[in-house]
Amino acid sequence: MAGPRYPLPMLGARRRPFDCRWFACLLSVLATGCESPPNSAGAAGVAGAGNDPSERGFAPVPVPRDHHRLVRLDLERVERSTLRSADTAGTARVSLETFEAIVVESPFREVLPSWNLDVPDGAHALVELRVRRESDELWSPWLSVGEWGDERLVTDAVRPRVTEFDGGRVATDMVRADVDLDAAQMRVIGLMREDGLMREDGLLREDGLLREDGPGSGAVDPPRATVAVRRATLCLSVGRVPVAAVARPRIASLPIELDVPFHSQRAEDPGIAGRICSPTSVAMVLQFHGVEAAVDDVARRAYDPRHDIYGNWPRNVQTAWTYGVAGHLERFDDWSAVRSCFERGLPLVVSIGVEPGQLTGAPYSRTTGHLIVLRGFDAAGDLLVNDPAAIDGERGRAVYARAELEQVWLARGGTAYVFEPR
Repeated sequence: MAGPRYPLPMLGARRRPFDCRWFACLLSVLATGCESPPNSAGAAGVAGAGNDPSERGFAPVPVPRDHHRLVRLDLERVERSTLRSADTAGTARVSLETFEAIVVESPFREVLPSWNLDVPDGAHALVELRVRRESDELWSPWLSVGEWGDERLVTDAVRPRVTEFDGGRVATDMVRADVDLDAAQMRVIGLMREDGLMREDGLLREDGLLREDGPGSGAVDPPRATVAVRRATLCLSVGRVPVAAVARPRIASLPIELDVPFHSQRAEDPGIAGRICSPTSVAMVLQFHGVEAAVDDVARRAYDPRHDIYGNWPRNVQTAWTYGVAGHLERFDDWSAVRSCFERGLPLVVSIGVEPGQLTGAPYSRTTGHLIVLRGFDAAGDLLVNDPAAIDGERGRAVYARAELEQVWLARGGTAYVFEPR
């Protein structure tokens, strides 16, 4: 099985704005369908690694054939190497982190990533995916699926954004293919301006630490703030869920209700009020978890300038992380899994699409995309919701029929933000 080598982002070779040096941090995570037996875990590395991910010492984890499968990337087993780019006199550092592979034994067609990143001031993180076609085992180019941080630090001249490949494309924040895929790889590249370093009398100063500057000094670089990956997940989907296949919750286990505070998106700036259902829903759940997060501030952080939207799914998950609340994107095809979240004290922010007559009691007749909060089941097995499109809590804290939510949520992908208590 062949696959391309994993190129290091030699960003120093490009012309850069702000007359600055760039430091790149590469996170590489594999979800691959290799049939070859894994090598020893200690074989994973960077230098001299083969083209085939199965040659890099990754352990397989069987994944059952299902509509959706969440893959949590193992952040415990990290091997680091530090390289120096030749074109900047040995001063630009490229550190590479390679994570244990996870083998997927069934094909998929959609890859929905999410992440929790620590991105210091003056830095920018780029998130990229590539996928492999099952039919010919050819890899796509690296595809741009997200970013976070100082937008001024990255241009297409520095890091071209690729969003299409033979057989699929990036649909805003996920990879969607027209053919079966059997492998996906994710990486995070962190860019850092040199502005954090001040040159004084032949010394480089950073955080109060000094070192001699110049060739042959033998100096050791002081600690440097870099982009850090705290959590990364991939949700792999075969396709949409047939409504007939959805498991109903046991009525005997009902009801259950989480007391999620309500906010209306209509109470915010009229210029954006119609567009901020996602950050409004995130703010409700953050407050449920004890975090005082104003809707307008959540919206400001979640805004995606590249697509001019507030509802970019991974960005909303990352926004919650900037308030200290971890989370991930997950797709549901089973009401029992939804109930399990409620029992753990986890309300869900879910993405729905509604045609006229599909959602009784909603404050709209049609929407191509809208986010609401699911906060429990009533005694009949219908869903307790907070719908931010309502004008107030009396109308917004509503009950939506389970059968209708199967049509407008589960059958349309079942996407949800899952946030965990602090």
